[in-house]
Amino acid sequence: MPFKYQTSSEKTASMFKELLDSYLSKDTSICASNILAESLHECLTGQKQWSPNNVYLLMRELYWQTKGMLNNCITSIISLYNPRVPFPSGSFLTEEDIQRCISSLNTGGYAILPSFFSMPDVLNLRRELFGVHAKTPNGASSRIMVELSQLMSSRWLQNVATSNDFQYIASTYFGAYATLNRLAAWRTVFVGNDKHLSGDAMMYHYDHDHNRHLKFFIYLTDVCQNSGPHVYIPMSARRNIPYFISHSGRYSDNELESAGLTGITVVAPAGTLIIADTQNLHKGTPIRIPGHIREIVEFQYVDLSFGKRVPTIQWLT
Repeated sequence: MPFKYQTSSEKTASMFKELLDSYLSKDTSICASNILAESLHECLTGQKQWSPNNVYLLMRELYWQTKGMLNNCITSIISLYNPRVPFPSGSFLTEEDIQRCISSLNTGGYAILPSFFSMPDVLNLRRELFGVHAKTPNGASSRIMVELSQLMSSRWLQNVATSNDFQYIASTYFGAYATLNRLAAWRTVFVGNDKHLSGDAMMYHYDHDHNRHLKFFIYLTDVCQNSGPHVYIPMSARRNIPYFISHSGRYSDNELESAGLTGITVVAPAGTLIIADTQNLHKGTPIRIPGHIREIVEFQYVDLSFGKRVPTIQWLT
């Protein structure tokens, strides 16, 4: 499922420009609008595969100014050229599973399927990616990342990624074609201090690396309160939340509590599938007991290559 590119069209560029002009505030320069429209157009037509950092950061700010409405409108333009994919054949998810996931995403921004993948598959993948002994992370992090080349050598991951189930869910949620653009896996271990929390994304934050994205996490270990569960705030991207926690950055539990927001903690067994729109507030949590670990795999789907540059997944070229 490589990115789908369209032939260059002045009409497409003008549609992006007209949309941006309608949302951008009067104090935002015309130059910024032109640059952003051009970058979106270049990504849609394949002239570029990602956007310059200054454009990508501008899009982050516009997300907050419009509470995500601009992003949805951009996806609507994309869908005119790259419509959503049809229901997959040979699916490993049932139609009922898929519809339940999409309904849950539309109401809360998350869907959770406990123990979805079988233990034999999970154990085989753990051995393949992590071996039997935990490595030691560097002092600035509690996470040990798996190399992308190692992930791409996994036949099981390739089968899951190319089955089109995840793509169909993401595409239906976006209302446009969806492409896998990131694959990652890591082990989190106990380090005994909180110096790494911000760098390891263990404080509340929003993800804004692309116009629209959807992540699929698979727990490869049983996850309890003390072994690094994922935590999220349902539909926080669309709610009227205080200004001081409505921008890019890292936020403490106390800041969220002062705003009347309480996270949902995903305590679940190995094999659990978490589908997450991480443009909502979320965080990881640290391992609190020595000897405990958490292992996880992440697939990310996007509506357009516009955004942060990521390594190419060779399966898709």
